[in-house]
Amino acid sequence: MGLFDRFKSKTATTQEGQTAKEGPTARQRSYEWYEKGLPLYMTGHNEDAIPYFDKSLEIDPNYEDAWTRKAYALFKLDRFQEALSCFDKSLELTKKSDYYTWEFKGHTLARLGRDKEAISCFDKSLELNPNKNKTWMGKGNALARLGRDKEAISCFDKSLELNPSDVMAETNRQQVLERNRKTAKK
Repeated sequence: MGLFDRFKSKTATTQEGQTAKEGPTARQRSYEWYEKGLPLYMTGHNEDAIPYFDKSLEIDPNYEDAWTRKAYALFKLDRFQEALSCFDKSLELTKKSDYYTWEFKGHTLARLGRDKEAISCFDKSLELNPNKNKTWMGKGNALARLGRDKEAISCFDKSLELNPSDVMAETNRQQVLERNRKTAKK
């Protein structure tokens, strides 16, 4: 290898077109901050994780995973309006459809009392993965709040088919059936 070849290899470019001498790319620096927040989020320290996700997004505002994790952390802190904005940004940036993000956007909308919109998100999630009992239950709950009891019961039945030991799905199903019995007696 000649002198010119050695110089060339020291300034080789990365896939992003950045020279190796320049250091990590914005995405790499963003990922480093994201990775610092991840263990905090995973251990339930959501409030502590958010500044790391924010720093990640400050460096790379198009980092979909950071938007998604920030949304989940905000959801767990009952900061639903902020979580909804983050879910929207994540879904806007995504190159793949993620059933879990659609599901949690649905749960977020439901918590905000926006059940019709929540049902639409649950439907998108179920198109991608029809085998998620919690999505069926979330949809059933939203339908029940809208008084669409037959559809709600069908969703609870599907949830229970997928997870027969889900006590919440069975409880919610029984509550809707009881409401129907009381209404029928009148």
